[in-house]
Amino acid sequence: MGRRSVVRKPVTLGAATPSTAAPGTGTSPAPKAKNKRRGGTGKKSSGGGGGGEGDVTGGEHAQLIAQYHALNKYRESLDHDPTLTPADRAAKRRKLDRQLAELGGLEAYQQASLVGETAPEHKFNAGKWVVSELRAARAAESEKNSGAAEGKLRLLDVGAIKNQYLDHGAWLDVTAIDLNPQHPSVIKADFFEFSRECVVAATMRRIRFAYQRICGGWVVRPIRCREPFDVAVLSLVINFVGDPRRKGEMLVRCQALVRDGGTLFIVLPLACVNNSRYMKHSRFVKMLKSLGFELTKSKTSAKLCFFVFRKLSAEERAQVREADARQDETMTKPKTRRESKREVTKKRRKMNDRRKREETTKRPKRKPATQQTVARR
Repeated sequence: MGRRSVVRKPVTLGAATPSTAAPGTGTSPAPKAKNKRRGGTGKKSSGGGGGGEGDVTGGEHAQLIAQYHALNKYRESLDHDPTLTPADRAAKRRKLDRQLAELGGLEAYQQASLVGETAPEHKFNAGKWVVSELRAARAAESEKNSGAAEGKLRLLDVGAIKNQYLDHGAWLDVTAIDLNPQHPSVIKADFFEFSRECVVAATMRRIRFAYQRICGGWVVRPIRCREPFDVAVLSLVINFVGDPRRKGEMLVRCQALVRDGGTLFIVLPLACVNNSRYMKHSRFVKMLKSLGFELTKSKTSAKLCFFVFRKLSAEERAQVREADARQDETMTKPKTRRESKREVTKKRRKMNDRRKREETTKRPKRKPATQQTVARR
């Protein structure tokens, strides 16, 4: 009987799979997007155009968000890969852009984020959490000062998509920005450009009862913001940035956008601080402390991590620097002769113990006694 022949099917790699890069390029393979095209969303839109709120349904929003984050992170990492030539970098970037477009682009990502906020099984709304914290702090401040807090709080909401603070215009003056706004009260702006030029639009002022309407549209009057904000909210924004350098730059920009004594709200996926190789909860708090922010409250849920920071004043920051300097001096203080002698003896004991353990492990095992050896004895 002859040997049975086995026919193996050839393995075909899709054009959209970036894992076919040559070895030694130094770039990690990009995550593969699904080939099945759904218009970038979960359901086919009946209106013929993308961007409907019902496009993403069920549990598909989490998968879409994860794929978009992975592709965006890999795309931004191409700029810092020295092994790629400009032509290869441009080709990879075009390929990733096509994959992002197949997912639906930023529009589909935002719709998936909105589904994650409004779905009853998630029950997460950053606006409600921020409002509850601000109301509690405002009540404590009014009780401390034995009077009602005066004036509105100027709030900056980064990555707002939709303005979640429209019902709180009586005590909040909100400036909401986003790359692709889904509401007329949200300014279309990039955070880095916004913080660099410090140019904002009077968003909440045009939503007051005294606003003006021309041809049924919103009147926007850009103004130059010379004063920092009382509150800044970065809800699931830092993790959207793929480049770690730009993530740090975003935190540095918040230092200039928040006034002394102001509040900074940050929401991150729990995996960013609990399942990361280079970041953990204590390190993230130390990073913000180096920028002059003090952690006042933090909590975690099943998938998210919440931080509330207060920006220290100039005097408080000076006191923190002095305390850190004193701590460094005590750590680097020259040791006395007795202390150094004790350390030497401890080291010698450890070396002797280690040597004894090595000798015991290197000794040959004793052979069991046989009948001949017993007879000789």
